[in-house]
Amino acid sequence: MFYLCVTYMNLSIRFLLRKDKPGKDNLYSVHLRVTQSRKHQYLSTKHRVSIANWD
Repeated sequence: MFYLCVTYMNLSIRFLLRKDKPGKDNLYSVHLRVTQSRKHQYLSTKHRVSIANWD
C-alpha cells in the first residue's frame, strides 16, 4: 500500500492505495485510514486510480 499521511494532535488520516485488489480495468481503489487513540477505521472514497497517477 502507498499512503499520504496528515496528522493533527492524536488524529491521523492516511489516504491509501489498495494495491492488493486491482479492478478489471487495472485501477486501484483509494481508501482512508483514520486513526485516533490507536484505533483504526478504514473508509472507502469510491475513487479508483492507476498506479502511474497516484504520486
